[in-house]
Amino acid sequence: MLIASANRKKSLWVAIYTRKSSAENLDLDFTSLDAQRAHCLSFIKSREAEGWTAYLEEYNDAGISGSTLNRPALQRLLADALPLHRPGALESELCARKMEELGY
Repeated sequence: MLIASANRKKSLWVAIYTRKSSAENLDLDFTSLDAQRAHCLSFIKSREAEGWTAYLEEYNDAGISGSTLNRPALQRLLADALPLHRPGALESELCARKMEELGY
């Protein structure tokens, strides 16, 4: 839950992770990865008043099954998010639109 006081708005950087299990249609100008990212960006934008900002780094795993957590972009996201007190680290809270995207 995001809590903000009347005097101070909490800033929250939000990273977006996208995945597509097959390599089919990845050569198109607009893929399901793009659609997933656009959906997430729209959601984040709807929360700008609460201090949400999209983290610019992109975490995309294309053509990789969700049956494994051994996914390069997911591992990079977790490495960026989990070192809690490292300067430049993402927030420690992790939210996913669909938990099965993370293998749960």
